[in-house]
Amino acid sequence: MGHELEYHWTLYVTRNKKKSSQDRSLKAWEERLKLITTFKTAEDFWHVYNNLKVPIELYGRGDYLLFREGVQPEWEDPKNAEGGSWTYRTDYPEKINEQWLYAQLALIGFSFEELMEHVCGLEMSVRNKRFRVSLWIDTTEESVALSIGNKFKEVLGTEVTMEFKKHDINPTQEPLYKI
Repeated sequence: MGHELEYHWTLYVTRNKKKSSQDRSLKAWEERLKLITTFKTAEDFWHVYNNLKVPIELYGRGDYLLFREGVQPEWEDPKNAEGGSWTYRTDYPEKINEQWLYAQLALIGFSFEELMEHVCGLEMSVRNKRFRVSLWIDTTEESVALSIGNKFKEVLGTEVTMEFKKHDINPTQEPLYKI
């Protein structure tokens, strides 16, 4: 039977897009997105985790997206539409595998406690040996966002700097919060 998780989680990966493609439409995104599995127990998580490449092994371009079952890893999903994400970026791969593991364990292990209802999912993006870890939440409300962000920062390590941005197609928008 296993150790049932508080929430069920769905793991997606993205297929590499052609470098020449500038198509950023929802349709193009959905064509690249591939559902791997949904897991409900701690044992199922470890089975999946132990059979995937760690971030440092994702050469070039690739994404892992771990989202609460029923929430699509898209800004347009109703659960994500009014929210944003805490993002940590690094060009230094020394700790990224460990940080990705700890972020996943925090997510599935209910580490955000009473704020867990606001947590939608987690994203790991690799672009030419640059790494981005983002925690998606369903709100931009300052006290909730900062509480979740501080817990996420603790999970990743105190030396990280993170920014919170509202989900928006404009990549140049200024962060709402920094910690």
